[in-house]
Amino acid sequence: MEECVKETRKIVAIIKEGEEEEMDDPYL
Repeated sequence: MEECVKETRKIVAIIKEGEEEEMDDPYL
C-alpha cells in the first residue's frame, strides 16, 4: 500500500510540474 502512495505522489508531482510548463496532457 505504501508503494502505491509513493507512486501516486510521484505522479501528482509530475502532473504539477507539467501544468507549470504546459497543459497539453497532464495525465500522461
